[in-house]
Amino acid sequence: MLPQSRDYEEVCRRFRWHLPRRFNIGVSVCDVHADRDPGRLAIIHIDADGRREDFRYGWLRETSNRLANVLAGHGVGAGDRVAILLPQGPEVAVAHIAAYKLGAVALPVSTLFGVDALSYRLK
Repeated sequence: MLPQSRDYEEVCRRFRWHLPRRFNIGVSVCDVHADRDPGRLAIIHIDADGRREDFRYGWLRETSNRLANVLAGHGVGAGDRVAILLPQGPEVAVAHIAAYKLGAVALPVSTLFGVDALSYRLK
């Protein structure tokens, strides 16, 4: 909760994060909601043709867990970088959440990046 003040600098100075000792943002943004209501709407995706597809938290948890297991099976762990080269869509959310669940660093990359830019980001 932000401190009560009309002075922005004071708010910034007094602000403190209150995080538990162990915190996983992938679990927090996905699994907590799926545990409460797996049928709850998580993502509305509208494709280039205007078709709508709804994705639920249960699907998001299951799919991100499956990807996290695949990544872990390939040796990805806490602190490792996971480059994500995907067009915007539900799969991007899955990739980010899967990486976060492992404690890895999600690294969005673009096809517009050259070799030097990719190399820099991956190092």
